[in-house]
Amino acid sequence: MTQKKHDDFYYRFCHCYDIIVENARLSANFVKAYEHLKVDRPLKPIAKIRLTNKIDDFPQNSTTLTGTYKRIPWKLTVTGSDSMAEVTFYSMAFTDFLLTRIVILPLLKKQASLAGKICLIGSAFIYNNTGFILFGPPGSGKTTQLLHALQGGAFFLGDNELMIDLQEGVFSIFEDIELRYQTARKTQIWKKIPLSIKTLLMMHEIIACLSGRKISFNRRFKPEALGIERKHCPFPESFSFIHLKPNNKKEKAVIDDIIYEIELYESDYRERFGDILFSQNDFEDSKKHLRVFLSNCALWKTAPQNDIQKFMDQTTG
Repeated sequence: MTQKKHDDFYYRFCHCYDIIVENARLSANFVKAYEHLKVDRPLKPIAKIRLTNKIDDFPQNSTTLTGTYKRIPWKLTVTGSDSMAEVTFYSMAFTDFLLTRIVILPLLKKQASLAGKICLIGSAFIYNNTGFILFGPPGSGKTTQLLHALQGGAFFLGDNELMIDLQEGVFSIFEDIELRYQTARKTQIWKKIPLSIKTLLMMHEIIACLSGRKISFNRRFKPEALGIERKHCPFPESFSFIHLKPNNKKEKAVIDDIIYEIELYESDYRERFGDILFSQNDFEDSKKHLRVFLSNCALWKTAPQNDIQKFMDQTTG
């Protein structure tokens, strides 16, 4: 697979997470951290992001949003304009995770919509020159089915957070695979995972069990760390979009039903993490691009427990 790395938008946003995690604590704001990104030409950041360790260390006269995640308080303020927002963020714990969910991804979704692109929760792979996108809310089995597909000869495109370009195809935002212990344990890939990663996943599973699942962890790993070789392959000629829906037989889906399910997920996301940076109106704009993309896909819905390998072979055969 060849990805068009020259695309400014791809550079500006697909690597936001890595830049923030590695540099935000070492610099005053996102603009300085952005200087660490090596590209062929200079880019203009769209947000200054400041992390603070004090819940009262926030600018005055700003739009404020507060909430809790697993009983951990967080706070967000926004000043400035759409072209250069100034974001201050505080969280007592889970900072990287919450920063990504509350700040980075909403900014990404908004700017993607303005650029005619789409950000979508999902996993993606290529098989027999067909691109497959697996959609479903967290815990629906996307990563499990992705791992099964990779074991069956598919090529990795992305996991959990995808960016869809109407001209250039589908890209991974984080370029990692997000795993829980139960996800990895159900697949043949468990045999290939190094002992150190198995131990880490098992420790997190023990914590989750002891807390009654009130505390749970997903860990991101590079595909190579899981024994998954990245290979180059031709960009897919077509895409199949698969909605993973419990207790559903394999059948064709329709665009309106899929968009409705995505809208439910996005609505729940905004309710949990706020809508200051990506509102319902922003999502309405994104839906227009999504509808165009889906109109060029083969649309399916199937239960997560169905045999993905059989599905792949039947669909591409």
